[in-house]
Amino acid sequence: MEKRPDRGLVDQVFSSRNFARTLSYREFVTSISLALLLLSIYSILDYYSNEDWIETHETTIKWTFFCILMPTNHIFYKAEHKRPNNFIGRNFHDYIFFLLFASLYKLWLFFYGSRHSFDVDGVGSAIVFFLVFFILVMLFELAVAILKRGLALLRWQIL
Repeated sequence: MEKRPDRGLVDQVFSSRNFARTLSYREFVTSISLALLLLSIYSILDYYSNEDWIETHETTIKWTFFCILMPTNHIFYKAEHKRPNNFIGRNFHDYIFFLLFASLYKLWLFFYGSRHSFDVDGVGSAIVFFLVFFILVMLFELAVAILKRGLALLRWQIL
């Protein structure tokens, strides 16, 4: 009888069971707090957008803050649960954070208006946008997983 290879590690990394079991309001509160923080940073940048330095680098600054706050969500997860999140859980947290931020941003644009917006031209464009976003999140999380694995091999543990 041939012995099957152990799939414990693969099941552990790609299992949504641990994520669903520990999913609570804390993840949503953390994501909303970070989304509100990012929205306030964007508001400050919009307010000072007439300054020379900010005017020329505004998009870069906004993307930098977005890319910093998305992994911060995972740092808070580890602090709250005392264990790191797996690949599936990190993807879900990224989706929750982005959808909450996009919703709050559209609400803010509705009430206050702005010279910036990310309107889409119909349902097809929205589907393509979210499909591309989901692929980019998975690629980002794959890069983080590879970086963590490489650092673990060097015995440099991070979150």
